[in-house]
Amino acid sequence: MEHLITIVALLMSINCCAQNNTQQSPTVEVPSTITYRDSLNRVIWNYDDVDVKPSFQNDTTLLSFHKWVDANIYYPEDQPDAIGWVIADFDIMPDGTLSNVVITRGLCESIDRVNREVLFKSPKWEPGRKDNKPCTTRITGFRTKWMLR
Repeated sequence: MEHLITIVALLMSINCCAQNNTQQSPTVEVPSTITYRDSLNRVIWNYDDVDVKPSFQNDTTLLSFHKWVDANIYYPEDQPDAIGWVIADFDIMPDGTLSNVVITRGLCESIDRVNREVLFKSPKWEPGRKDNKPCTTRITGFRTKWMLR
């Protein structure tokens, strides 16, 4: 019986903590069309919210970019047999260059470094457009597959 009382008391305290945590963090509404602002307070648009999607070698589906990345990936000496996925976010700037490459899910330090390096070496893109002007566009969840070759 004592164990049951202890368990009930513990569950009640956990529930109170959970309720207090949700009450302490107010909801902040962010406009769905503006993804981020950079350190200079410039707007960074989400890929799905621009009027004209950025294109790589005249392809807006990202398929050409995946092929280009796959062709340019190399295995570092310390990870010759790496297998898995690296997921990255990056911005396509109004001048068509890539910036702010962030690995959101990596394999290991050396593979993540190579992945970032290859993304940064990307040829220029045709930037996304909002209100008929080139804009910074964020690509999120870009996946690079690492497999034995």
